[in-house]
Amino acid sequence: MHQSKKFNLLTVAFYLTVSLILVLISFFVPPLEVLMHINGWNHPALDFLFAGITTLGDGIVLAFFAVILLFYRFYASIALLTNGVIQALVVMVFKRLLFPHALRPISFLDPDLIHRVAGVSIHRFMTFPSGHTVTIFGLCVFLSLCTRSRGVTVMLLVIAVLVGLSRVYLLQHFLMDVAVGSLMGSSIGIACYYAFEYRSKPQWMMQRLEWKGKRSSRPDSVSQ
Repeated sequence: MHQSKKFNLLTVAFYLTVSLILVLISFFVPPLEVLMHINGWNHPALDFLFAGITTLGDGIVLAFFAVILLFYRFYASIALLTNGVIQALVVMVFKRLLFPHALRPISFLDPDLIHRVAGVSIHRFMTFPSGHTVTIFGLCVFLSLCTRSRGVTVMLLVIAVLVGLSRVYLLQHFLMDVAVGSLMGSSIGIACYYAFEYRSKPQWMMQRLEWKGKRSSRPDSVSQ
């Protein structure tokens, strides 16, 4: 249990540190300068990578993992779905109520000086925060805490950062949108994990689906 809590604290620290570093960069470097620098990395391989990996920030990906977690424990799936619902509500409040007219990068850029990735439609409004970044950081930190694997945690954190960078590379968001999104997503994911993991839960929440589609009848002992 001691090792588990130590791992959880380190995981939380890693995600929040990365988010805070992104926020600090966003504060001290002019937004268009950062954006043009990242977009200037343009290369066919990066076009392919970022156009593909950015889709991992879609809400459907979080829903997919919520289904997978049903085979681990019901409460973990419910916690991840709660994570997704809170994320969606927070992003909606910011995008549609607080900053509905916030312009995206394309409104400030010279079309002749940017690199556009073929097949990617660039949006113009509701830039703050990056919803894809909120989703991927919330998902990855939650899965990292569930797996308690250093290797998996590093891999997931790298994926989360790449998805965030893809939003800038593809000209969909400023780095500040991504930085705040990573902080929001990480915070929500951490909160949802702890809200469920270390509380007493009804027995049905401790059940899981068997691979054959049957609910487990074994009273597995899991520390809470």
